[in-house]
Amino acid sequence: MKQKPLFKKYAIVALATLVAVAFIGVFYVLGLKTSMFLFAWQLNFALMAWISVVNAQLKPRLRSSYFDAFAFEQDGKIYAYLGVNWFRRFLVLVGWEKITRKNMPVSNSISDIKKYERATRESEYGHWIVAIIVILISIYIYIQYSLVQIIWLMVLNVLFNIYPIFLQRYNRPRLQIIISRYSSIK
Repeated sequence: MKQKPLFKKYAIVALATLVAVAFIGVFYVLGLKTSMFLFAWQLNFALMAWISVVNAQLKPRLRSSYFDAFAFEQDGKIYAYLGVNWFRRFLVLVGWEKITRKNMPVSNSISDIKKYERATRESEYGHWIVAIIVILISIYIYIQYSLVQIIWLMVLNVLFNIYPIFLQRYNRPRLQIIISRYSSIK
């Protein structure tokens, strides 16, 4: 597969960043005058579109031990207690599961399972970046205006970023066990 020249990758990332900042600026001005819910919604989706472009262009390695399960996460009970199963049912209800399965079908192929495990890392990484940016914007709006102005930002940040992070951390250990078992059989 032919690699894109480094300049082209960074030019696409820079353009995507400029477009995202411009959209967010417009959303911010309009949101303060109309609906903070709409601003929070648009902010999250603009940032997710932006981080998707960045990830696609830069393809971060994501090999940090952070992506391995910590001892308290191994059995997934902490995430079940926090409602990750409710969140999974919600994603099925709104149709998100169908969309993701078209792009990443689940099969018994070990290569597909490895791709899916990698996708959980990419998703978690992207949601962390977006969650941090939303928190920083929330702090700015809180300082400039009030706590009331950031309620929707925080609520949607939990729904659109924190719970997806929980879901990836819930699923990844299971995938890693399958990959490990397959590797030990080989």
